[in-house]
Amino acid sequence: MSQHIPEGVVPDEIKVVNEFLNTLNLERFGEHAKKPEEEREELKSPEGLKSWLVERGLLGEAETVTEADRKLAVVVRNTLRSAAWANSSGAATDKQLPDAAGKVLGDLPLLVHLEEDLRPKLVSGNNGVRGALGRILADVVIAASKGTWERLKICNAEDCQWTYYDHSKSRTGRWCAMETCGNRHKTRRYRIRRAGRI
Repeated sequence: MSQHIPEGVVPDEIKVVNEFLNTLNLERFGEHAKKPEEEREELKSPEGLKSWLVERGLLGEAETVTEADRKLAVVVRNTLRSAAWANSSGAATDKQLPDAAGKVLGDLPLLVHLEEDLRPKLVSGNNGVRGALGRILADVVIAASKGTWERLKICNAEDCQWTYYDHSKSRTGRWCAMETCGNRHKTRRYRIRRAGRI
């Protein structure tokens, strides 16, 4: 049973995962409607990936990041986004996802390490970018053990698809924000129903 998390707060164990999944911005409404495609991908270059990882303390400033690293990071992110989509209410689960995820994530092994106080800690079995990606995966495993991973979802609004933490008591939230995406959806459905009566 997970503890109560205040509205708008993402639990520490999944905060970086949430940010990682949102390095792809698919919002296509309001101020985001005319955003150029090249600005929607935060991990579009090795330098962009390095900057993102360094800012979060996942990678040292002196580390080298290659195009192969960037491609791997995008595949890991997209795999985790698919898994978060499966967490979303009403979202269809891709039956092939576990096998595909196993192939991608299998190259990023996790190990159990004993800290100085002998408490176990899940760590990456790699260094560099692979190690950083492994740390993100370790956070996913920890979040799953705490019941917070299942609350990480993709907004059901087709023109949004932002990753968010579902704070609803019933765990059935569908929108990243009811006041924006939820209301837009309800307004759209109302107009369709009304047009059908005319």
